[in-house]
Amino acid sequence: MAIILAMPTQGANGPAEIVSAIKNGKLSVDVVDQRIDELINVIKEVVAHRNPKVNFSWQKQHLLARKAAQDSIVLLKNDDTILPLAADKKVAIIGDFVKTPRYQGAGSSLVNPHHLEKIIDLLPKYNLNVSGIAQGYQ
Repeated sequence: MAIILAMPTQGANGPAEIVSAIKNGKLSVDVVDQRIDELINVIKEVVAHRNPKVNFSWQKQHLLARKAAQDSIVLLKNDDTILPLAADKKVAIIGDFVKTPRYQGAGSSLVNPHHLEKIIDLLPKYNLNVSGIAQGYQ
């Protein structure tokens, strides 16, 4: 079975490997042409079904993503009714994600967010008595 998908992590080596395989007779130019034709057909399909008149709102999508996160995340049990935190209680924020959120991996999971909220920027909104913020790990 032939590989018809190469992940982005191959970088500059991918094209060089293809050229080398063709020169060594391990890969037929006809197979390369077939893969290129398949790619062109996919591009044509995408273009044919593109709808530029879609009413899209980054803000609405951001709010929907936030609601989905709020409705699905469970971090801890609310034993002894500790939540919501009382304004007079001190809290420490620990972890580098408070300043640098992790929302993606690498390679094919690369995401370029249109709008990214950082916990550190949102803290004042919640009127918490923050005693400190620490990275907590290296």
